Amino acid sequence: ALERRVRELERELEEYRRTGATVQANVEERIRRQKYLEAILYYAPDAIVTLDRSHRLIEWNPGAEKIFGYTRDEARGRNIDELIGRPELIEEVSGYTSQILSGRPFRPAKTVRYRKDGTPVPVIVAGAPIIIGGAVEGAVAVYTDISPQVQAEETLRKSERRFRELFDSITDLIYTIDIEGRFIKVNPALEKLFGYDRTELLGKKASDFMAEDMRPLYESKFLKEITEQGHFEGISRYFTKDGGTVYIEHKSKLVRPEEGPPYITGTGRDVTARISAKMEAIRLEEKLRQAHRLESIGTLAGGIAHDFNNILSSILGYTELGLYSVEKNSIMEKYLQGIYTAGIRAKELVQQILTFARQSDESIHPIQVKTIAKEAMKLLRSSIPTTIEIRQRIESDSLIMGNPTQVHQLLMNLCTNAAHAMEENGGVLSVSLTDIRLDADMAKRFSDISPGEYMRLSVSDTGTGISPDDIKSIFEPFFTTKEPGKGTGMGLAMCYGIVKSYGGEITVESRPGRGSVFTVYLPVTKKQEEKKFSGAGVLPTGNEHILVVDDEPPIAEMSSQILKQLGYRITACTSSLEALALFRSKPEDFDLVITDMTMPRMTGDRLAEHMMAIRPGIPVILCTGYSRKVTEEKAAAIGIRAVACKPMVKADLAVTVRDVLDGKDGVLQMKEAGGKKVRAGY
Repeated sequence: ALERRVRELERELEEYRRTGATVQANVEERIRRQKYLEAILYYAPDAIVTLDRSHRLIEWNPGAEKIFGYTRDEARGRNIDELIGRPELIEEVSGYTSQILSGRPFRPAKTVRYRKDGTPVPVIVAGAPIIIGGAVEGAVAVYTDISPQVQAEETLRKSERRFRELFDSITDLIYTIDIEGRFIKVNPALEKLFGYDRTELLGKKASDFMAEDMRPLYESKFLKEITEQGHFEGISRYFTKDGGTVYIEHKSKLVRPEEGPPYITGTGRDVTARISAKMEAIRLEEKLRQAHRLESIGTLAGGIAHDFNNILSSILGYTELGLYSVEKNSIMEKYLQGIYTAGIRAKELVQQILTFARQSDESIHPIQVKTIAKEAMKLLRSSIPTTIEIRQRIESDSLIMGNPTQVHQLLMNLCTNAAHAMEENGGVLSVSLTDIRLDADMAKRFSDISPGEYMRLSVSDTGTGISPDDIKSIFEPFFTTKEPGKGTGMGLAMCYGIVKSYGGEITVESRPGRGSVFTVYLPVTKKQEEKKFSGAGVLPTGNEHILVVDDEPPIAEMSSQILKQLGYRITACTSSLEALALFRSKPEDFDLVITDMTMPRMTGDRLAEHMMAIRPGIPVILCTGYSRKVTEEKAAAIGIRAVACKPMVKADLAVTVRDVLDGKDGVLQMKEAGGKKVRAGY
């Protein structure tokens, strides 16, 4: 029994030794773990705190001291609500603590705590319950100071705000587009210029807002070049939402980020004013060149007018004398009438050249274009093919300062040209006459007219159109695309001269194969339409003594014969000096002096001055084929009673002479006599 008891004691001792070693090992392990936890607790940068079920702080690590400013001794044993809460945070802190002590972990949340000195600290807080023996004995909370991140975020927000303010306030255009050319981002300056809200721009291709003729270049040039070379610079034309046109000078660059697809960013600047000014300069330069050409042609026209009108004066005058003497209804009368008709046509041709050069002496007075236009349409209908439909909208009742014959020529030339463009295939000729008010912006499109009330004449066709190369020259004299014998090239040149002489503007729009539109703007006048004098009936005659002076013997002889037929007594001289000597010898013998302007040694106006110095008040008629030296003002200042334009037919001469001799009251002005135009009056 004793031995048995000894063996039992030995077994118990062995068991005790074994159990003691295990306990000791467990204790050592627990101590080791405690050291690890203490190291973590001590060196962790975050604030780690523990509290019991009464919310009293049990542990307060150095991270907590650093974040909150309380030492471990100041914190331990105090209520957490009291220590790191504030009145506005007590409910929040208490809620977190209660949740953890109820056994539910608190997931990380961003909030604010306060230091000992009252400084706010942005933190992320998380917590979990401490469970011992299956029961919640306390809680642990971890606070991470996120002040650097918050400060960085605030700095980033400020930077983004400054960038946005700069992005929104800069006057240049800023844009970002994807690799296919669609807008990703645009600044307000681009929105303002285009007139679209950014929601209307984003996702759209830039080419959607380009002029149609530039869209293919966007794909083939811009996108291709920028993807290959990485950059692009140029000027593009765009349409705005209100239909306007803008020119943008842009610089674009391809960006290839480390992450995400490549994109294109760039800046642009509105250069519409610069481009418009450049285009205007080019247009004005072209107009200046054209003006120089016209001036040269005008000088040429003036040069030939005098000599040619002298020749025509002889042809027409002697033809009239022949018609006066020839047997009526004879073959000779027929021949002479043909010569006379050809002479009148030659006179009108010279007048057209001078009209184009704006140096003609056609009478200008208030006229109603509506009546002339309707008459022209009737004449036109009978002279163009029936395959051409005429559509007319003649509405304007306004008056312009003009000449009926010139306006009729203007209408007929424009309509005839339109008809020629449709001869082969037919078409529609449209003529409209309406009133329009040109404001300052509209008037800027033209160089020679001001804002105000205008009459707009539009002549359009559906014919062959005009090529871009030809359209620049269509108003130049003798320019024509017609076959020989079908046009002289003077029609549109004469139209141009007429319109410009009235202070108006003429424009043309045309595309090959789609027809042309000629538009004429003529200033409206408030003056009343004048009743025109008719020269029909018996020609006035007289028996006064007239001194005729012309250095061309045929003209002096012809004028003398015509005046003699009208009953006047005539003395003719072919030298101005000889005429002055004759007048000085017997100044009272003459009732009227008719003198040519351009004569050797002494011109007609100087001769008139000398004669008036000898005998003040002597009536003088000055005749001219063309001379820039003779103006209404100068003639009136000298005392000349009338300026007559060569060649003058018998009716013109008869009426002018009679009016001057009868001394009718008035001023030096254009007057119609016998259906032809002369300057007459006093």
